[in-house]
Amino acid sequence: PKEDPLPGVFLTDGGTYTYQDPRKNSIEAAIEICREGNLQGIVSEVKAVLHRPASVALVKAAGLYFFTYGELNNLGEAVLKQREWGIDGVIVDHVLEVVRVAQQMEEPASPSGAALARRGVAVV
Repeated sequence: PKEDPLPGVFLTDGGTYTYQDPRKNSIEAAIEICREGNLQGIVSEVKAVLHRPASVALVKAAGLYFFTYGELNNLGEAVLKQREWGIDGVIVDHVLEVVRVAQQMEEPASPSGAALARRGVAVV
């Protein structure tokens, strides 16, 4: 029997940087590339999601997995926000620290966005 190919995902900056190739400049373009290439999901720079949380619903409506990467994923608060929005996974540098902070923040209430605001990221 023929085996299924390895799952593939599309890596994008999600519009946080402008490339000459327009396919790299938005979550919507990434969704189209996934459809055309039969890919299973998108990995985006986290800033794109934090600046536009509605992008999570677009990706999920397309039936795709959605992961993020980037420096802000090292903040437990950013990881919790993404979890609330439905992100499937995050790529982090400091795994144990992020898990610890996220567990502590999850106990009392949902995150306030203060740590992100200190870094100039508005969470809507």
